[in-house]
Amino acid sequence: MISRSLPLCLLTGAMALGSLSCPAAAAEKPKARGLITLEQAYDQTLASDQTIRIAYWEVRKANLLPWGALTRLGPQLTASGGYTRGETFTKRAVVETVTEVPGQPATLTSPAVPAITSIVSTDRTTRVHSGTGDVGFTYLQPLIDLTVFPAYRVGKISTVITRLEHQFTIRGTLYGVMGAYYEVLKQQRLVEVDRETLRLALFAEGERTATPATFRKRLQRALDRLRAAWRDHGIG
Repeated sequence: MISRSLPLCLLTGAMALGSLSCPAAAAEKPKARGLITLEQAYDQTLASDQTIRIAYWEVRKANLLPWGALTRLGPQLTASGGYTRGETFTKRAVVETVTEVPGQPATLTSPAVPAITSIVSTDRTTRVHSGTGDVGFTYLQPLIDLTVFPAYRVGKISTVITRLEHQFTIRGTLYGVMGAYYEVLKQQRLVEVDRETLRLALFAEGERTATPATFRKRLQRALDRLRAAWRDHGIG
């Protein structure tokens, strides 16, 4: 005779599931939720992660360093200009004849009266504005600059370093995304296995009143389903 009592391990597993408060809730199949793939998680991270974006622009900036070193051999054109403004004050004496009493012509009854005039000297100041402008251009063509070659080499090395840092940032970020993604999947699979274990325990509990042969068949089918679920989720 095979004992139809519930195995202790199944009871322990059923009692350990604190998230399932009742057999009816445990027997219900969880609703499928929309999940994103790992590639979609990668795409969202690459499009929104600020660290990767900053590393990308650092590469763009480093690409300009070799060109900046070559500009030392290029021609240089310098323009200069100026404007000078000045004022000149000129003081001079102006002599004017002023008529104090106008003259009167002779008449039949009175002789002519000459006009009375006076000479007045006045100082006048004249202001003259002046301005002077100048424009100059200087063209310089270096024949050789020994600092160009080391600076160009430094620019190329900096470009390689920033590219490696950019790739390292991408790999580190995506590795973290992958770890979090599979951790979530692992927890979901564990929940599914726990639900299946509890369902098996409830099934075995309900089969206590069945005949030994029927109990063995149903229990064997339940165990086969549980082992299949373990194999599908990589457990055991």
